[in-house]
Amino acid sequence: MTVVYWRLAHLKRSGQDQDGFIVERENKVYDTDPLGWNNGVRQGMSIQEMKWRYPYAKIIPWSKKDYQSTYDNLCQWLNDNALFYVQDDVQQGYWGCQEMNSNQWQHLVTSTLLQWATRSTMGIASHSLLAQWLAHEGAHYPQLTEHWTQAHHEAYVARENKEEELWKLLPLEYLPENIPEYYPKDWKKRGWLRVGDVPNLYTKVKTREFGGQHFKSTAVIRVEKRFDSPVEQGIPELVRIMAEEIARILRERRQGSRQLRIIWEHEQGDEMRKRTWPVQTENPQQVVTRFLTLLSVLPQAPPQGIILEAHQIEDLRAEQMAWWSGPVVRRFQGDPEGPISESRRTRMLQYWDPWRRGHSLDR
Repeated sequence: MTVVYWRLAHLKRSGQDQDGFIVERENKVYDTDPLGWNNGVRQGMSIQEMKWRYPYAKIIPWSKKDYQSTYDNLCQWLNDNALFYVQDDVQQGYWGCQEMNSNQWQHLVTSTLLQWATRSTMGIASHSLLAQWLAHEGAHYPQLTEHWTQAHHEAYVARENKEEELWKLLPLEYLPENIPEYYPKDWKKRGWLRVGDVPNLYTKVKTREFGGQHFKSTAVIRVEKRFDSPVEQGIPELVRIMAEEIARILRERRQGSRQLRIIWEHEQGDEMRKRTWPVQTENPQQVVTRFLTLLSVLPQAPPQGIILEAHQIEDLRAEQMAWWSGPVVRRFQGDPEGPISESRRTRMLQYWDPWRRGHSLDR
């Protein structure tokens, strides 16, 4: 299996297209036009730096709605084509496929990616950590990676039989912090900078699965209501009750859903409203809220039937396990029941060592 990590730039945004702009988010560059890229403007740079680097550019505040259409279309393509994906932001994410060679990558860029972005940098490897690192620093390792280019798109790909060397060169800063083996202070004291510097860490890290995978599912949860005559009032309250039933089933199954659909049945034909969210949920309040957001466009005619569906259903356990195994389960909760045998040495030391706690002292 192959993992593709990408960073997308010059993203398609709604509104009037114009030259000479920089999209600003939290006082940093979020995106810019092609001329800005030619002037060396890059994502994450300080807006203050743009005063001399790109002084005549118009600063446009970042707005989620400007990229919502691009994000929705991007996630829909990922859902239809990727084995799994994590795309929490329109600008970057990773996804999985069976394989990716140079021809397939060029086809991806020319036939698909240009719908959303005219620039991209990708890292391609068998693991998301390596893929992300190669997207950022793959140019520094020409002996271990292949470099694919197409117009303003490029990819750094782990060479066959070279991933073990890449793993050992992986900087420790790329490891997630919520792992039991993560001891940055100790590693810094010892001067360890890469995975290969830490004894036995390579064998542990390379076999771990990445977390947050959004696996596609064919399972569907459906709740239906049909009426003898068209319903003209009380539709939001009815949808709320039906959504609560969807949430109840999800919670009982310990599953979450990322795509919700409402289907209206009326004499003029069926209408469907659907939306996909980047994060799954089984929370009743969130499920109800998400269904109600689909009511912004009401059916053309009073419905004779309403169907609510939950798609892209995933086990919550897979989402919560994230990168590493769960917390260690303690053998005992509180004091163990029953007497514990003590060695002769322990019983003798209890009389002179006040910090030793033994049952004989309590007698």
